Amino acid sequence: MCGRFALYADKTALELFLGISLFPDFSARYNLAPSQSCLFIKGEKGGNLNPSYLSWGLIPGWAKDKTMAGKMINARAETITEKPSFKSAFNKRRGIIPANGFYEWKTTGKSKKPFFISSKDYGLLGFGGIWESNTHLGAQTLETFSIITTAANQDMGELHERMPLILPKESWQTWLDHEGDTEKLGALLKPAPSGLLQLKEVGTMVNKVAHDSPECLSPPTRDLFSQLD
Repeated sequence: MCGRFALYADKTALELFLGISLFPDFSARYNLAPSQSCLFIKGEKGGNLNPSYLSWGLIPGWAKDKTMAGKMINARAETITEKPSFKSAFNKRRGIIPANGFYEWKTTGKSKKPFFISSKDYGLLGFGGIWESNTHLGAQTLETFSIITTAANQDMGELHERMPLILPKESWQTWLDHEGDTEKLGALLKPAPSGLLQLKEVGTMVNKVAHDSPECLSPPTRDLFSQLD
């Protein structure tokens, strides 16, 4: 699964990566977690990209409460075209979640060690995602999203069996074309090629959602933060 990620790129670099202008108040995030508001790039008709802030944890348009959100932060690529909660969004509301990388935890004995997974060239990544709009949960429309996951590639090694769907830029047009060839779209639902990613062990500061600073990416120090877990 993917339960935490980071987007801390310079605003100018992020705009160059996406090819669009972003909100003036865009700020770096080092420990994005479910239920939080995250940058999500919607695909509009005509191929335009629409930057939005959506809540992480998909709530279908027909849902009458928010209880599903915590279980819908990820959508498995293998079943996304079949499950009622994801099928409509996959067919009509796909998008891209930009990220510098994501976190995963490796169980070692009785402890879990956090790792940050990023591109080997430290470039930005584009996760494949789906989004939904719900009008039953209050006066304002609530927009939420889920990150699509695939089986892990060889880079992940023994760290975890799942990883986010990572879309190369040359595939974005196909991914965001909601009138396009479904066979081409299905071909994108696969693990990233091996050799793309690097894994770096980080300190346990990232374990706590309240921590959202560059120190989340620091190597483990076996210090105070280890004692807090």
